[in-house]
Amino acid sequence: MTAIVLNILVVGLVLYALQFMKEKSADVAMLAGQIQAYEQSGEKLKSIKHLVADTAGDREKMDSLFVSGDGIVGFIGKIESLGRHAGVSPELKSVDVTKDGGEALSLRFSTEGDWESTLYFLALVESVPMRIEVESVNLRYVERIVEGKATTFWSGDFKISLLSFLKT
Repeated sequence: MTAIVLNILVVGLVLYALQFMKEKSADVAMLAGQIQAYEQSGEKLKSIKHLVADTAGDREKMDSLFVSGDGIVGFIGKIESLGRHAGVSPELKSVDVTKDGGEALSLRFSTEGDWESTLYFLALVESVPMRIEVESVNLRYVERIVEGKATTFWSGDFKISLLSFLKT
């Protein structure tokens, strides 16, 4: 009889040990899953950081296609520089932020120069890699007499809207 009790006791201990190992095995599996998820999130973060670094140049190009509130002076300088390059003398008349269907920067300016230079300037403004709408162009042939000598040139009045304006 002692042998039967001893066998029951040994079987009970073995069953207890198996149950204990089963519970610990489930805990280990859960921890392994958490570690794997943590490692995957680390890899995703690394991938995102790499993507951000790889697209830095593209984002800079995209940013250059828009003008924000603090970039208005630079944009006006770019237009004036185009005028000087074309051989006309641009003069800024007004700057306004309009809200016709969204934010836009409206510029009015005038130029003086010969016909070819005036048209070249207009073409340069239209080719700026930003969303620009030429709202009005008024060209006049002007003849002035200065100190008894006749001077002729073309005077242009332009109104453009920068539609790629971000008011910040």
